[in-house]
Amino acid sequence: MDELMSSWDILFKAKDGHECSRLIMSTMRGGSVVHCSVPRDIFEEGSKEDTNIRQFWNNVCSFMEKDGDIDDLINFELVFFPIVNGCHYYVICFDLQKGSFHILDNNVTNKASSTNYGIVPYNVHKVFVEALKIIKDERANKLLKAKQKIQKMSWRTSNQVDCGIFAMRHMETFMGGNLLKWHCGFDQEGDKQKLQIEYLRIKYVSEILLSNVNCNKQFVTAEVEKFELHSSEKQLELLLAAKMMKDKCF
Repeated sequence: MDELMSSWDILFKAKDGHECSRLIMSTMRGGSVVHCSVPRDIFEEGSKEDTNIRQFWNNVCSFMEKDGDIDDLINFELVFFPIVNGCHYYVICFDLQKGSFHILDNNVTNKASSTNYGIVPYNVHKVFVEALKIIKDERANKLLKAKQKIQKMSWRTSNQVDCGIFAMRHMETFMGGNLLKWHCGFDQEGDKQKLQIEYLRIKYVSEILLSNVNCNKQFVTAEVEKFELHSSEKQLELLLAAKMMKDKCF
């Protein structure tokens, strides 16, 4: 009973009410959204275009206002939109300087945009360009002509579980420029890549839980201190139990 209760301890809680349990944070399961700045229906067919564009831009402005260093997009060259489609995460990136439009996806099977991504990339592109026009950003016209390109990275995989890890790593390392020289640190699919994914899972979860955005940061810190008081044998036992819990979820 104690194990069941601890699995559902709320480790992450944002001020807006979004929260994640210990189980979700330990597995980083796809489909569990900590925060979504733009509702999905904005990009679906049959919705009111003008209203969507305004709602989209209001959301973008709201997030920029929360960061004291961001007043507008004029000094930004790259803009990333993490996309959640069902339980799959991928990234749409707009290069405002070059006027290019990239889809960064670890899934090697997603080759045909029309069948795997639907209308979402097209509508994200359309709404973002219209939003740039609202603020009279001259780069809007150049971006309007951009054709989406699915990046064919050497580390793409058939891995259907860890797409969120790949998406975060792609946003962390993609800098535009010469795409042939871009490498985010992943080896090709295999045992070594699995170890790299596990390392990044720990890194990202740690940064999320210990960030000031987490209202339950003190609880997490206390949990870490409690863990460090255990013997090395007990720590190993707890780590193995956590791994078993993660493996059961998949």
